[in-house]
Amino acid sequence: MLDARFGRQGKVVIPIARHDSQYGGLSLGITGEDEIVAGQGRTLILLRSDGTVDREFGHRGRVDLRKIAGPSFLLSGLAIDSRDRIVVSGTTWPTASEPSPPGVFETLNSPPKLAAIIRLLPSGDPDPEFDQDGFVGTDFGFPPPPAPGASSPSVGTTAVMVDPEDRPVIAGTAATRFGGCPVGSSNLEPTGFLARLTPYGSSDTSFHGSGTYAMPGASRIRGPVQAAAGSVLSIGIHDECRGLPPPSLLVSLDAGGYPSPDFGAGGTVTLGDWLNPLPDRNLVRDRFDRIFLGDSTFSEGPPRHDFFRIIRLTAAGAIDQGYGKRGVAHVPLSSREKLGSLTADARGGLLIAGSLFKKHPLSPTRRTAKFLLVRMSANGSLDPRFGRRGRAVVGFGPGTSASASQILVDGRGRAVVAGNVKSPDLPTHRGIALARYVKQ
Repeated sequence: MLDARFGRQGKVVIPIARHDSQYGGLSLGITGEDEIVAGQGRTLILLRSDGTVDREFGHRGRVDLRKIAGPSFLLSGLAIDSRDRIVVSGTTWPTASEPSPPGVFETLNSPPKLAAIIRLLPSGDPDPEFDQDGFVGTDFGFPPPPAPGASSPSVGTTAVMVDPEDRPVIAGTAATRFGGCPVGSSNLEPTGFLARLTPYGSSDTSFHGSGTYAMPGASRIRGPVQAAAGSVLSIGIHDECRGLPPPSLLVSLDAGGYPSPDFGAGGTVTLGDWLNPLPDRNLVRDRFDRIFLGDSTFSEGPPRHDFFRIIRLTAAGAIDQGYGKRGVAHVPLSSREKLGSLTADARGGLLIAGSLFKKHPLSPTRRTAKFLLVRMSANGSLDPRFGRRGRAVVGFGPGTSASASQILVDGRGRAVVAGNVKSPDLPTHRGIALARYVKQ
């Protein structure tokens, strides 16, 4: 059930600039006061607990991150620390006036890039305690790629979390190889890494000795997620352009930045064919230290059956045999349903956000979408008391299309779902849609 005390009957739509919708995905954070921070492209927006924009935040409720990190800054993630300061990860291209478009291979002719980390006070102002001006631009010690004429490192970020000591932990990629993906091209190839900063913005050398852990063989990283005893969980994803890739790995690093010896086999769990493809926000940990992994997959037909698959592991990385069927649960999906982002709730259940699609009323070749939220019980079955047979669908008006990509649970146990929306009623026809559900 939607929370009628949030926005208009549980729903909020915020217009955003066209360039923010074109660059990068949506990120979400919730403060200790249950306020919501939404970030996309180069902009942050703060909503009060009732869903109204807090116009005392930044400039009329928004912060333009380009004024802090430069004109080419592009946001990749955000997190909230114990003092409600907002930590933002991103990438900046110092010699360019615009970010590089997402999904484009990096070549020798691409402008060099740097990791960018910003910390803001709850007011939206840069935090002077964080590297003096609230902004850190760094290559995390990576050298230029070993390629002809390369003179500058090329380092970007993909996500950020904050540990219990308010130290930012950043996931990112660094161009460390040359010669091709696809094979035979002049593209630069990345290595996935995790890095940790001190609460004051300097490299934390108590993490893996240098402040940075480069994951062997991984070209990208999903996560990071805080785990038990100060450890950090992340998934290393291997490049697929050279044929069948090695299996992805779930890695646990201890508080010192080294593989946890009591997790899996020497700190790693081989995922095999569990997760393919790998969506964002598919790795979460609940308050019982159990680990959930999710992906969309299908069974071979005919007929073909689509479903969303969830695997639950123990804190030690073993399959949790008490969940679903031998540690695996499934959500059957119709051809019009898609799930991706998940989070754990206070009762040991799982909330999964996605979209329900249908044909556009005025154009049979187009589709519109509504938010889809699914709740799994603690045993891995669909919760029949939630919505309609475990599913709840929310739309945002005629002619509007909203696809959910983020979900978090606030301090009162209410689920907040967010995603991008297209509507003819918005100034740029683009915006951020949010829905809040009462505690189940």
